[in-house]
Amino acid sequence: MRRQIGCFLMTIIGLLICTTSAKAQSAIAGTVTDASGAVAAGATVTVTSPALIEHSRSTVTDGGGQYKIVDLRPGTYGVTFTLTGFATVNREGLDLPADFTAAVDAEMKPSTQSVLSGKSSGVSV
Repeated sequence: MRRQIGCFLMTIIGLLICTTSAKAQSAIAGTVTDASGAVAAGATVTVTSPALIEHSRSTVTDGGGQYKIVDLRPGTYGVTFTLTGFATVNREGLDLPADFTAAVDAEMKPSTQSVLSGKSSGVSV
């Protein structure tokens, strides 16, 4: 009888721990703008981390330049912002604790590569 009660209690404790850790999910959210401060709608935001089973997750900013990537496990993340005509912005080493939303904004600057005949010249302007 004692053994059955002990097993029952261990099962309940295990379920409580699993439920708590499932709810302890985090997010990364923010606003993407250009150098003039105008919102950058349509920018791709990608988070990467060994903590993610798929190793990366992406979204696109809305009409207000805002994004939010949810259900992230605690860990160290990198965030990359890309938009055609703009230089890529990288943020590395973001430590994301459990049950937290990190605010990561980005300012996109115009790309410095010129394009000749549809090919990148590799020359900075």
